[in-house]
Amino acid sequence: MTQNLFKPIKIGKIELANRVAVAPMNNMLQDGNGFPTFDTLCYYTRRVRGGFGLIISEALSNDEFHDRYNYFNISRMYKPNHALGWRNVVDAVHAFGGRIIAQICGGGAGRQYADPEGILAPAAASPIPIDIDPSTLAKNYDKSKVLMSHMKGPMPREVTTAEVWGVIQAFYKTTKLCIKAGFDGVELHSCHGYFGHSFLSPNQNIRTDEFGGSFENRTRYLRESFKQIMRAIKEEGVEDKFVAGARTSAAEHTPGGFTYEDTVKFHEMLIDLGSSFVDLSDGAGYERWNYFLPSADMQQYKVEQAKFFDERLNVPVLVPSIHDPALAEQVANETKNVIVSLGRQSLADPDWPNKVNEGRIKDIKRCTRCNLGCIVEYGIYQGLQLRCMVNPEQGKERYDQANWPTPKVPSSKYLR
Repeated sequence: MTQNLFKPIKIGKIELANRVAVAPMNNMLQDGNGFPTFDTLCYYTRRVRGGFGLIISEALSNDEFHDRYNYFNISRMYKPNHALGWRNVVDAVHAFGGRIIAQICGGGAGRQYADPEGILAPAAASPIPIDIDPSTLAKNYDKSKVLMSHMKGPMPREVTTAEVWGVIQAFYKTTKLCIKAGFDGVELHSCHGYFGHSFLSPNQNIRTDEFGGSFENRTRYLRESFKQIMRAIKEEGVEDKFVAGARTSAAEHTPGGFTYEDTVKFHEMLIDLGSSFVDLSDGAGYERWNYFLPSADMQQYKVEQAKFFDERLNVPVLVPSIHDPALAEQVANETKNVIVSLGRQSLADPDWPNKVNEGRIKDIKRCTRCNLGCIVEYGIYQGLQLRCMVNPEQGKERYDQANWPTPKVPSSKYLR
């Protein structure tokens, strides 16, 4: 029953072994200066060994402005030595036959930023604070003291027009460094309530300059950022081996928020600029955790979402949170270009693709969507390496030598 899920598929000029991807997640395995570690390397190679055809990396910040307005320690990609660190990770993924795309991020957490010291105000498209309804929280989020103390966020300051253009320009250098590091492509982060999302959203953007107001203006920040990405790709002459796309929320699911139709219209703009794929998150950010991190397989909803975007966009579309193998197979068989993207389930069982492909469904370690090991008790909200309550191996993959790469002769299909 897996006739399409495990067939090769192309994103632009690069070919993937199948239609199963690891979703981007901040795994907190980097060091304190934002450099990848051997833990990072083995975390990714373990998932390639498990059968995932594509890795989307954790978010990589594009400049110091991002790091200043982001309370998580995340990986960085704006200095030459950042590329040096990632080259080993990329080569290892390629050695195991996988593909890896870098998610690049500018501007920080936007209005969702909260300074632990209470000194620095968030910086966002507009001065509109977050206000989280407890009924929209993801599973077990009420157990996070950090989150529960920020249900109503501080008032953000509106970033200046000059600051916006500065963030835009930074994507040029970051893309060049990702090319140097050997990545197969980049993905522009513009989803679930962070800086880029705050410009897209009619509920979060009330600016009066060229970055606010009309749909044309609200999409300008991301369109101009994408132009810088494509500028770098063309200058490096790697259009035949390097792809670019963007990750947005499928819809905000809030009164007055952007819809599926708006998201399609936006991605059509990027496709005209050279985008080769679409990666979907969901929801308005922290105000819609129940869409961002759903607590159950929303079966009919996910089928409808996958079909909606597949029918309207003639590029591969990554659709997340489909943990159930039968549903993943259904989506792959009923769409042309949908790639199933797994986040938390790839933590619980990195062998999910191999087990599904081999018919070993009963052997899968199921993600309970508890959010405890990966977010609440460990992981990002504790500033600790990401763990999993059903997979004791998570975050400790380097102790298994099977995840260590061995030297291989470079292949012409990879960027070199």
